[in-house]
Amino acid sequence: MQNSQYRRLLSKMSHDFVSQEKKKRRIRKKRSLAICTTYCQFDIVRTVAKSLGMRDVPETAIWDIFWTDMSVSLERAKRMKGFQRVNHFPGMSEICRKDLLARNMMRMKKLFPEEYSFFPKTWILPADYGNLSGGSSRKIAKIFILKPFLSSQGKGIFLSIGLKNISYFERMICQKYITKPFLIDGFKFDLRIYTLMTSCDPLRIFVYNEGLVRFATSKYSRPSNSNIKNVYMHLTNYAVNRFSRTYIPDGENGSKRKLSTLNKWLSNHGYDVAELWKKIDDVIIKTILSAYQTLKHNYWACFSSRNNQQACFELLGFDIILNYKLQPFLLEVNHSPSFGTRSDVDKDVKTSLMHDTFEILNINKQERTKVEREVKERCKGRLQGMNGWHEKQADMLKRQKKLKDQEKWEEEHMGNFRMIYPASDSSKYDIFMADENSILQTTIATRSREEAVRKERVENQEKGRLNAAQVKSEPQNDTMKRKEISRITQIAVENGILQKVKSLKETATVKITKPENAQGDHKEPVSPKAEENYIKNSFEPHALETNVERRARLIALKRREMLIMKSELPSLIYFSFKRHNNLTYSDKMKYGHLSET
Repeated sequence: MQNSQYRRLLSKMSHDFVSQEKKKRRIRKKRSLAICTTYCQFDIVRTVAKSLGMRDVPETAIWDIFWTDMSVSLERAKRMKGFQRVNHFPGMSEICRKDLLARNMMRMKKLFPEEYSFFPKTWILPADYGNLSGGSSRKIAKIFILKPFLSSQGKGIFLSIGLKNISYFERMICQKYITKPFLIDGFKFDLRIYTLMTSCDPLRIFVYNEGLVRFATSKYSRPSNSNIKNVYMHLTNYAVNRFSRTYIPDGENGSKRKLSTLNKWLSNHGYDVAELWKKIDDVIIKTILSAYQTLKHNYWACFSSRNNQQACFELLGFDIILNYKLQPFLLEVNHSPSFGTRSDVDKDVKTSLMHDTFEILNINKQERTKVEREVKERCKGRLQGMNGWHEKQADMLKRQKKLKDQEKWEEEHMGNFRMIYPASDSSKYDIFMADENSILQTTIATRSREEAVRKERVENQEKGRLNAAQVKSEPQNDTMKRKEISRITQIAVENGILQKVKSLKETATVKITKPENAQGDHKEPVSPKAEENYIKNSFEPHALETNVERRARLIALKRREMLIMKSELPSLIYFSFKRHNNLTYSDKMKYGHLSET
């Protein structure tokens, strides 16, 4: 009896142990997604992620999403596993840093002047200070706005009438100020438009339908000496205007409103809202395409093994201002736009924005298991000696299937986003996505250069024929001189210094050729001085110097050294080096006598 009870108790304990192990396995299978927000300063990211069932983990743990306010370093990109994602593309600073954005925009503006007219004329100081001062020498003083390279929230921005307040030594962006902006109730404003990139190759761009309209807090008037320092009039940054006494926190008529409120106001006043947003979408696409080749190259350089899963996504903040004709102009692109929720408008817009962003990314719990299984299969195939070509074909098919699944998911779960690229008319942007080398071949400067080279080549050929005809008709004594000059001309043409050869030809002709005598049949012989000048101006190697010339040169060098030593400069240099312990042994042996003087 006791044995049977003992067996029942033992079987019950084993059954309980097995059931507990099964429960643990189920819990492990239901593992929630992990997000790392160690380097994110905005609580709304953590709040929305927690509401979606994600858990916040430290940087050292295994995470699925890494959300940071800083750029992605190359070391972090290399350490990322196949199922992990980060909220920045490597190389996005090409359009998010003010100086790099200006350089890319001005480069594209030279290539496509009409297509990239949405960016104000910009100079990168101090490199472009010469062009700036040369182009603003008219009687009417131009108005410029100057911004530091790496500033944000309106810090360090100021206006200048002419060049009197612009320093040559400061590293800043100088931009032509838009003096006729579109006004609402007399106030200047700009738009904060949130743009999401879910993929770099292929490129997929989404724009959020809701955003922010940020107003200045003083009524606008054209910049003058009396109001040029009024930042509440000329700057629309929220970080600046929230300290103004006239700041209004109302969501409908206040200093910060929603884009839907602006669209409603424009519609009520008879403006074409659909046409306006079509232009804004065009500005966003062309801005991203200006750095497309760099983004694509940097992505595949960092994530060359990512065939089936996108490693990055990017949520950008585009700042757009409208002129009096309702034409959009790009001000800047924010790499990590502010997700602060000081006002109710901020909270409404940014909470829904974060929720829809996480939803469209399709970060599921099974992705980690699939990636780990694919890595094991790939390693097993390599150990078994599978052909690399078949492996690449299989990876390509998996990538195509994954991209189709992701595209289908994005179309079904866009939320309040709208896809602007690719679209039905995306073919018109193909010229901007071409390779940079092929684009540069179409520039006006390059075409002009090629045309000038072609004309110069034809001109040189004609001059060569004329020289050949003159050589046949001239006497033998002068023929040798003409041949020498023709040979020099040919060498100069090949080396691209034709203008020097032209002056040399005139000099040699004047100094060598003597005027004819009365009969005109005989020419005087060339003088030794003229021949010496000709040799100095020719491309022929000079003769080696004689012993007398060498002795004279050494005496002159010795005399120059004595003159230098008599001056105070060598002793000053010697004592400076000695004071900082920079003297070598050879310096002490050669110049040690200077310490005695």
